[in-house]
Amino acid sequence: MRITICDDEQAQQILLQKYLLEWGKEHNIPIETNLFSSGESFLFSWEEDKVYDLLIFDIEMGKMNGMELANEIRR
Repeated sequence: MRITICDDEQAQQILLQKYLLEWGKEHNIPIETNLFSSGESFLFSWEEDKVYDLLIFDIEMGKMNGMELANEIRR
């Protein structure tokens, strides 16, 4: 399962990643996580690779918040 975590707080990224990897281990599901610190950096990567199973965005981030990022992806 490919999962992206987009959050401007590194501590939150690492905590969420830890929970997801533990869940995957408990359910025998391989988890690959990609961490991004801004919506802009995620969108740059998204242009090259749009194959993810789950996208997790922080609501409050710097220039682009999680809701704006989700709307941009839907377009």
